[in-house]
Amino acid sequence: MKLPGVTTWQDWSPLMTDPSPWEEALHHISEKTGLRFGDVEPGFPGNCAVFEIKPGGKDPGYFIKIFPPMDRSSFSKEVSILELLRGKPLAPVLLGQGTLRGENDFPYLVTQTVPGHAIRDCRPVLPEGEALKIAARLGLAVRDLHALPLKEFKALPKDEKSWTLFIKKRKEDCVLELSKDGLLSPSLLDQIHSVIGTVDPLPSRLPPRLLHADITEDHVYLDEVRGSWKLSGLIDFADAEIGD
Repeated sequence: MKLPGVTTWQDWSPLMTDPSPWEEALHHISEKTGLRFGDVEPGFPGNCAVFEIKPGGKDPGYFIKIFPPMDRSSFSKEVSILELLRGKPLAPVLLGQGTLRGENDFPYLVTQTVPGHAIRDCRPVLPEGEALKIAARLGLAVRDLHALPLKEFKALPKDEKSWTLFIKKRKEDCVLELSKDGLLSPSLLDQIHSVIGTVDPLPSRLPPRLLHADITEDHVYLDEVRGSWKLSGLIDFADAEIGD
């Protein structure tokens, strides 16, 4: 099977929304998962190459998410979390997983298409006041996510020390990441650095919680049913953490 050559994030970037280098791989994954192939629609840019496959007819669509070889840990994490969330409202249904073998190995997972559309595409047609109702429903959904029992979940560390180290590393890295984006002025970056430098995680008095950690307009899905808008999905758990 012909697979793209990838050694750096720069190599990876153009592959995330272009299905042409993945054509043979997408057919292979569909066949291996027992799903009918169809039209291919690229997903939103992120860290992974995501493609929606639309077989047409009565066959439901599905997403194929291919992870870069530099980030296998995110793949393992997301698969474990989708297994934990199996059968839960709003969670994507995991249909399959595996690895494309070649000069580079590309982990992948397959999930059932979430009904509706990402909220970023729904905003122009949402009735006035509907966004606030959706935000309230999303708050309830996140509360339910945080209430999930994690006693048997082993994929992520659950101790307070690990969470404290994670927060410390984010403090060290975030200003550098923001400066690379080039969107903020040096003076504003200095202010952010000054504020963040004074913040330390407080000792937690609560049990560890599953945190999505990437709730954006790309990952919240809405569906319109008989004129009423409802939450239909919360996707992409590759950045999830367990913390406070």
